[in-house]
This record gives sequence, structure tokens and C-alpha cells, in this order.
Amino acid sequence: MLQSLLKTEIIRLLPKWEKITDLHPTSWQTKYMTFRWGTCNTKIGKIWFNVQLAKRTPECLEYVILHELIHLIEKSHNERFVSFMDKYMPMWR
Repeated sequence: MLQSLLKTEIIRLLPKWEKITDLHPTSWQTKYMTFRWGTCNTKIGKIWFNVQLAKRTPECLEYVILHELIHLIEKSHNERFVSFMDKYMPMWR
């Protein structure tokens, strides 16, 4: 049930952030993760979202969606990554 709820929310929110950023994963999935909210395989452009995000607010999910989309163009959490976060979601911190 959590997984289907999360997928519904991702289907609703991901296009919004793809349009804003012009970043598009090749594919995405949900899975249970112990230590991460999301992960991005930059080599193949695939994003995974933690099923537990279904228990969080839509704002939290939007943050994770944006965070993982930015990893498509910046692998690490460096200054460039932070500048993209600031650009697209100024209140993210």
C-alpha cells in the first residue's frame, strides 16, 4: 500500500520538477532502503525512491525528487550541487 501511494505521488510531482529543471531520469523505481531517502545511478540516469517517503510530507518528497534529479548533472554534494538546489528550491535548507 505504501509503495502504490508513493508511486502515485511521484507520478504527480516528478513531471513538475522535470519541467522546472529540464532534467529527466531514464527511469525510476521505489524500494525499501535503510539509510537513504533516494539514490541516483548517474551512469544510467535511474533514480530510486525510498518507499518510506510515503509517510512524509509532499514537501519532503519534492525535496528528494529535486535532490536526485540534480544528481543527474552533479554527482557529489559540492558547491555546484548546492547552487542548483538554491536555484530551484531556495528554501530547501
